[in-house]
Amino acid sequence: MKKCKTSGNVVLLLLLVAFSFTSTVNGQVTATTLQSDVTCALVGDQNVPVIVVKINVPTGSGGSVASLTFSTAGSTFPSDIWQAKLFYTANISTFSTSDQIGASVVNPNGVFTITFATVSLINGDYYFWLAYDISMTAPFGDFVDAECSAAGTYIPSVTAPAGNILIGCSSGIDSPAGEENAYIFPVPFSNTLNFVNENNEKSEIILFDIASRFILQKAFTGSVTINTGQLAKGLYFYEVRNKYGITKKGKAVKE
Repeated sequence: MKKCKTSGNVVLLLLLVAFSFTSTVNGQVTATTLQSDVTCALVGDQNVPVIVVKINVPTGSGGSVASLTFSTAGSTFPSDIWQAKLFYTANISTFSTSDQIGASVVNPNGVFTITFATVSLINGDYYFWLAYDISMTAPFGDFVDAECSAAGTYIPSVTAPAGNILIGCSSGIDSPAGEENAYIFPVPFSNTLNFVNENNEKSEIILFDIASRFILQKAFTGSVTINTGQLAKGLYFYEVRNKYGITKKGKAVKE
């Protein structure tokens, strides 16, 4: 009977394969969820980044992901969210809308999953951004937020990061800059109230009664006409806001 001899080269090759396999298995892919740096949004805003899921793949490891599971937890009312979208920025840690993956989720409420073509993960950090389109009927003062419970087979170490996004962008400025470029008419008003912003930027106007109770709000760009026929006669206060905060505030009387 002939004895099989194992050459030193074969043994070395087997050891190298075993070492490579062990290194891949021991490399742990991790995920976490971070809050975006956006703190407020206007009604009707689109592609507002809410949270970002970061997946870290150590050198020598690898994996893939084809779905992320989120929820609208932390939002005052999910109805304030018109659509939820997922954007992928690969190894870039800044938000971009250039690569949307998966389909938009219309009127998300509670838990929802966005699926997409498989993304291969080789090594490094990978970023997946959940963004909202804010409803045109979302009231000032509400909050929108999100959580991520799963990134494919990876469970984030943090699923609900601290923070949220305020609808309304209040800055508390008493004498807003740029108010000379904005005005309302007629004053006093009756069945309609017009507002013009000569800066032609995206804004919203919010109306309060004499007791500072919220009455209405409306998004606009450049100018807007508000139907005020249903309002009782009396004194009203208004604020105009853009993404940086209050740009004008004042009062007007309905006769």
